[in-house]
Amino acid sequence: KFPGPAGRSETTASRRISFYLHTPHAEQGKLPDYYSRVTSIVAVARDPLERFFSAFLTRHPKNMDETRSRNKRARMIAELRGEPEPLWAKKVWPNGKPDANEEQRVAFRACYPNVEEFAHCVEIPRGERVYNGTIQWWWRDAWKYKNISLDCGELCRDVVLGRSEFVHHARWGYQAFLNPLPQDREVFVIRTNYLWNDWIHVNNLLGSTYDVPVPSKKDAERVINARGRLPVRNNVSEKGKRILCRCLKEEIRMYINLLNRAVNLSDEDVRVTLEDLQRNCPEVVETLMLENEAR
Repeated sequence: KFPGPAGRSETTASRRISFYLHTPHAEQGKLPDYYSRVTSIVAVARDPLERFFSAFLTRHPKNMDETRSRNKRARMIAELRGEPEPLWAKKVWPNGKPDANEEQRVAFRACYPNVEEFAHCVEIPRGERVYNGTIQWWWRDAWKYKNISLDCGELCRDVVLGRSEFVHHARWGYQAFLNPLPQDREVFVIRTNYLWNDWIHVNNLLGSTYDVPVPSKKDAERVINARGRLPVRNNVSEKGKRILCRCLKEEIRMYINLLNRAVNLSDEDVRVTLEDLQRNCPEVVETLMLENEAR
């Protein structure tokens, strides 16, 4: 799919990949069946805190609306010029059924309009801040209405702990994907911060006789970093980070276990990645290391 040599040929690794697993497979409980068909998996991994930021900002209604509008314009311009649609200009789908989508929009507006407010919302006691209101949506040629009540503190805790669909990718994290994975499966890890280096190395381990081509810097930025400047960006403070890191402790534990399990990562690779993680969540990483030593 990439422009240039990287998009014109299969690699040793890509030829061996039988299927792609994402949130719908976890949601539908299909992961054990898929894992039973393979002896190895390739997992794309990211610092859990950074992953949460991305999940939150991607599904923020203001960002979704802006991305939807921008991508639609890009597709229309390409069509008028008789050119292929840009790779990054994909359609942006709503969060679910119309009523659920409107309820999630209200939650962002009333409970957590940005990342920093979300972090502090996590600490609001149950029942202290409750939003009561009515949502409306257009469905089958008529307006529909529904009364809703949102306990902001409880909702924020459910979101960050993966118990709510309101931020979909936060619901399906490392625990959802790795708990069903049998221990005898071989695991290759592609770290997003070292994506192309890891992809080259995995291909070499699988028998490639040359370093596979990767997208040029310009192409890679357009495809991987396609969101660009959006209305709502990460404004989290150091205090906000500490709050979220504590909530993500189990996700961080699973992430560290995944790194240690990766057959393609050297001890030095793991050390460097853990240093990156520790800069974001020093207290949690130190606690997990102490717990591991105590076992």
